[in-house]
Amino acid sequence: MKNRKIENYIFSVIFFVAMFAFAILSALQTVPELKKVLEDVTEENKSELVNSVDTCINENVYMRYECVEMYGTLNRLLGKKEINGFDYAVDKNGSYNSVNFWLLTELDAAQRYAQQLLMLKEEAEDEGAEFVFLAFPNKYNEKWCEGYEGIPYNGYNEMMDQLLLWNRRYGINYIDYREMLANKGLSFEEMFYRTDHHWNAMTAFYAFEELVGYMNEKFDAELDSDGYYRDIRNYNVEILEKSFLGSSGRKAGIAFGNQELEDFHKIVPKFNRSITLNGKTGGYLDTVLLEKRLEKGIIYESDMYSFYMDGVSAKEIIINNDNLDGPKILFIRDSYASPLIVDMIPLCSQIDCIWGKYATDEVVKDIVNKGNYDYVLVGYYTENLNDEFFQFYVNDYPEE
Repeated sequence: MKNRKIENYIFSVIFFVAMFAFAILSALQTVPELKKVLEDVTEENKSELVNSVDTCINENVYMRYECVEMYGTLNRLLGKKEINGFDYAVDKNGSYNSVNFWLLTELDAAQRYAQQLLMLKEEAEDEGAEFVFLAFPNKYNEKWCEGYEGIPYNGYNEMMDQLLLWNRRYGINYIDYREMLANKGLSFEEMFYRTDHHWNAMTAFYAFEELVGYMNEKFDAELDSDGYYRDIRNYNVEILEKSFLGSSGRKAGIAFGNQELEDFHKIVPKFNRSITLNGKTGGYLDTVLLEKRLEKGIIYESDMYSFYMDGVSAKEIIINNDNLDGPKILFIRDSYASPLIVDMIPLCSQIDCIWGKYATDEVVKDIVNKGNYDYVLVGYYTENLNDEFFQFYVNDYPEE
């Protein structure tokens, strides 16, 4: 009994010393970065000071990434399928999914969103543009992904189903990419990344093919009449093996999913175009495809998906200088659309993009009325069906 007390005492001392040393090392690593944060404080960003300091401290914990992996390993060895208090959960494919115990948006909001889309559609048509809503998939779908019982995976497919139901009632054109992918019979691994919420570039290319075919059939758009741009043989498809860790994996670690890094899909056209992106002119690799995003560095800080369009920005204006007579498109979108937009460039004269979070009522009405567009597209994936992405025509409702 006495020996056990001595052992406990020794363990307590070692643990205290280790934690004290860890805290000192973290502080030494954090202080220089914290000084930079405090030096950059202005009247404009003063309100964000607490968040900035908190982020700085969290990002400069000593051996931060090793701690993430140790924590992930511990959770896996304990047999847990969720981590960080149900921040993420793995499914039976070893894929990371966000989870939630309640819907962030009530299902009855779907009708309101459809009404807002209807008002946008009518405004676009008044200006001579055709309108299409693009329903991007959530990678957790019962048709291609099996989860563990009792874990509330963020499916949100019911919300998308409700929105598309109201779209049909209001006569709004849409493409349900969930249905398209299910009909292709592709495996989960062929469509999505395990450690990221996005589809891969090859799946986005299938979506591009579907969109062009739909526009040709529905609107007689006459896009890519010889099928050249929809032929994958006219693109260099490169698989960067064991190189990618997605946004979910960067937060929860690799060890929790008990698998290796993923292969990343890189698709670059064999043809080139003169493209102007937000005033900068060059080829694909100078504008909309960013090689620097694929450079090897700290894997936990590398966002390789942003190779396409640098991810998503508040606003982008893309001009194809080699096809100035092509259609002009307004794309209200989220990050799912980035590789799809790159694929659409050779068929268009101009693509104006607005991130849905910044598509306020004022912005959307102004740009639709002044833009002289041929097509207006809105594309969101299921988890973005919330008020943050439906800020346009909030107070305008059609007559029933």
